Amino acid sequence: MQQLAKVEDIDPADRLVQAEKYFLTGDETAKNKLIELMGAQSGSTIEVSIFYSTLTRWKEAAAILKMVEPPQNQDPWGTPPIYYYTLAYALNQAGDAQSAAEYRKKTQAAPFNPNSLRAVYFSLSIINNQPFLRGYVELGDGQIAII
Repeated sequence: MQQLAKVEDIDPADRLVQAEKYFLTGDETAKNKLIELMGAQSGSTIEVSIFYSTLTRWKEAAAILKMVEPPQNQDPWGTPPIYYYTLAYALNQAGDAQSAAEYRKKTQAAPFNPNSLRAVYFSLSIINNQPFLRGYVELGDGQIAII
């Protein structure tokens, strides 16, 4: 906890400090500050969950994502499909296949937003250390081509 306090003194907006404080102590104040620092939006939450996913701390990754589960999130265009997909994947990796299946269904029902497509490729580029998506072209009938 002393190391977390030192990092927090240096950077009070460090989201991982708040996440670790919450996971180590169950401190609701740390959880609420983390949600505030993430803007209660799925995109920021996915970024934080990726940290835990890369460490194979799947339960923590899922817990981070669930902090902004609708209706608690502030996504201006609705919760994107990538949020549900990322949560389903984390839950499946954590051994909760039943919950993962429920969130995969929500993925299909989520509103499509071109920014969510960019988020998918941005997330994959981070995980796979690949170049970021350059763009996409809408082909009609909901079809897209990645360029």
